[in-house]
Amino acid sequence: MERTLGTLNILVVDDSAEFRDLIRAYLAAQSFIVHEAEDGSHALQMMKDNAYDVVLMDYKMPMMDGATATKLFREWECESQHLLIVALSAFSRKQDLDDFYLAGCDEYMTKPIKRHELVETLTGLIEKYRSVPS
Repeated sequence: MERTLGTLNILVVDDSAEFRDLIRAYLAAQSFIVHEAEDGSHALQMMKDNAYDVVLMDYKMPMMDGATATKLFREWECESQHLLIVALSAFSRKQDLDDFYLAGCDEYMTKPIKRHELVETLTGLIEKYRSVPS
């Protein structure tokens, strides 16, 4: 039985509209508010202007890649707050993982993403970093 996390604001960042639609469908069973951005520069501005609980960030995108957007956001972010950022990528080389973790990502998931793995990852992160009633 899947645990519920309550209402979360989630930003899905990916240059593929089809992938964003898939993630939105995966999260439909939860009471999440899902926002979308199609590139890192747009996502960076949205992350600065809005209060999200989690960002699902693609690695390779036009304009600005996910690692760069994450790094710039972490430099801007207040130390008292920590936005959870999950890297999503079809690439799983050690260098790709290192790039994202060095940029400040909290977790990394390799595409293709399975629904139950996504929900388990989000649940684990929220329970680790936030107080969520069981």
